[in-house]
Amino acid sequence: MSYTKFFSKYKKEEVIVYNQIMDGDPIVSVSVVTYQHKKFIEKCLNGILNQKTNFLYEILLGEDHSSDGTRDICIWYAEKYPEKIRLFLHNRKNNIKINGSTTGRFNFLYNLNAARGKYIAICEGDDYWTDPLKLQKQVDFLEKYTKYSYCAHNSKRLKDGELIANPLKSHTITFNNHIYSNYINTCTLIFRKDCISNMPKILQLGDAIDWGIQLWALKKSDGFFLEDDMAVYRVHQGGRWNQLSAKEMCKRGVKILKQFRKIFKEKEDKHHIEKAIKKRRNDFGY
Repeated sequence: MSYTKFFSKYKKEEVIVYNQIMDGDPIVSVSVVTYQHKKFIEKCLNGILNQKTNFLYEILLGEDHSSDGTRDICIWYAEKYPEKIRLFLHNRKNNIKINGSTTGRFNFLYNLNAARGKYIAICEGDDYWTDPLKLQKQVDFLEKYTKYSYCAHNSKRLKDGELIANPLKSHTITFNNHIYSNYINTCTLIFRKDCISNMPKILQLGDAIDWGIQLWALKKSDGFFLEDDMAVYRVHQGGRWNQLSAKEMCKRGVKILKQFRKIFKEKEDKHHIEKAIKKRRNDFGY
């Protein structure tokens, strides 16, 4: 995946890099984007560092110039684990605004561009993995079943100190069923890198990039959902989506679907997108 042209206009604001050169070729690149996560980032990184694998993996740690001490923690980890962590210290001047709000999108896209692995896994800095065999299970699955573009799994939500489970059975993920709801937590995703290459700009800079990436991959081949519960997604006030009311989320979802309509133009795709828009409006009275 190459975003060389995209990043060219940001060269004036240099990114400070730790541990750019590593021994060996990683099979998996784990993307971690973090900002103001002082209370969370250690648990996130420990869950990744505790992975037991028979292959090499790298952690791409993008820190967005936090003011709460997150950056110092990231530097400490990068210095302690130079064989695993490649740290990118970003400048706030490179941030990209979406819907008028500052986001970590530049940070995220920078990680994708830096990834050296055959696969890219995602775990944002306020989430964490709970199973030390998570990466091994998912890579084993994708190596065995090469027809799938990505793999996800069950996870729990952590809200107000309570872990909330909503277990789903194993199933195939298709464009036609996933366009109706982005029900998969980002911290469970692992993609074949070549399945998410050449994403159009509207996806790169649009809202809900995790959903957009999945749909882009699903146009190449199906995804698969494992029953294993292996991660936790935090619901807290610092999360951008968590600050929205149900109706605001519905409006945002409709807007995102309309963006997808500009990208996925096949007749069947448009049919399902229109049905998804109608369903959201009916469900939320919008």
